[in-house]
Amino acid sequence: MKKFVYIILIFTFNNHVFGQSVDHPELYSQTKPYVFKVKTSQNANSSKASYGTGFVVDKDGLLITNYHVISTIIQDKFNRYKIFVVDKENSFEAKVIDFSVINDLALIKINRKFKDSMKLERELPKRGEKIFSIGLPKDLNMSIVEGTFNGELKRGLYERFLMSTPVNSGMSGGPSVDNNGNVIGINVSILRDSENISFSVPSEKALELLNYFHKNGAALKRKDYDRHIEKQLKNIEKSLLKSMKTNLSKSKVVGGFEIAAPSKDVKCWTANDKSRKNTFKFYKQSCRLKSSAFIQRRLYSGTYKLSYTALHNIKRNKLQFSSIIKSYLNSNSLKPNDHNLQTFREELTKYSCDEDIWVNDNNISFKVTYCLSTYLRYKNIYRLFFKAATINNKNKGLVVKLSADGFTKNGIFDFIKYHLNNIKSVN
Repeated sequence: MKKFVYIILIFTFNNHVFGQSVDHPELYSQTKPYVFKVKTSQNANSSKASYGTGFVVDKDGLLITNYHVISTIIQDKFNRYKIFVVDKENSFEAKVIDFSVINDLALIKINRKFKDSMKLERELPKRGEKIFSIGLPKDLNMSIVEGTFNGELKRGLYERFLMSTPVNSGMSGGPSVDNNGNVIGINVSILRDSENISFSVPSEKALELLNYFHKNGAALKRKDYDRHIEKQLKNIEKSLLKSMKTNLSKSKVVGGFEIAAPSKDVKCWTANDKSRKNTFKFYKQSCRLKSSAFIQRRLYSGTYKLSYTALHNIKRNKLQFSSIIKSYLNSNSLKPNDHNLQTFREELTKYSCDEDIWVNDNNISFKVTYCLSTYLRYKNIYRLFFKAATINNKNKGLVVKLSADGFTKNGIFDFIKYHLNNIKSVN
């Protein structure tokens, strides 16, 4: 499992005291009756397949945790595993009510009544305010840690907020609370190889799951799990495409080529350099959506990477310069080197590849190569690896590369068409 952020809620012993600041010991004692270990296993006494933290959001036994904590159940094809909420020596089997791969949240229910529940607060604290995280780190005792709220992060439908909080694995799914005891988020992850850089899902997203259930009163059926995930991946695609097409920023210029302005959802880097012998020069822009939807261990979706590399000829003849463009085009294999191969074989089909010639709206010709793989459980969702290079280059050329995961065929075509048709040659 990943490592995740945790912030805690604030209660009196019997009644809510929201709006009233409390000390750590009091906060701990008030929250402890409503925060539990959540595990997946074949039975209550068997070894866990995954575990994390969950907390009570309704007195009738409804709890919020992370989707990735209980994803073993969602992805279990043979109904081998169950969810258990553990309270000391007692284990309560839980039922999946609803989940969101976009927000990495799950609503589960146990057959138990509670005197109270934790309040989900819509309003976030101000930057720099003190916050708290709670959970069961490394499957040990329930713990509370103090941190700082550092603002919201939005990348398409993915919404998180940033915290400076020391948390560990096992605290995933625990409550994030402000200094007044309001639940402001659900701990979800830390930044790898960082110190105390943590992320939480705004509690508003958990409130949406809870309110939807209260309104409709029906839990998801197991047979609908895959369709539920596919629908959410399509919503991610719709959001990303809309953000791309409605971006009013000015077009960018990369080494003599004008390209579409990067979507506001991505982070981009640039690099310019010459060859050692000063025979050509390159200009590169790489953009990446730094968020994704966790589907199961080693399988993430709903994300993409895009790069442009412009090459300028200095001292090479046409044939030599064409070979440089070809080498940049083929510098990275289309095979997925960042995904576990066993997971890939079990969840996606083999790649089907093809080549073509594409002439864009500005009369620039490209040789394109693309490979598609289909998700076995989500029949209309694909993984794409695409690359294109300008043809008949004498003094300058452009290489475009795209990897996209969790898109429909129509979405992939729209994405490629938009970016290739926005390429112009400029002086």
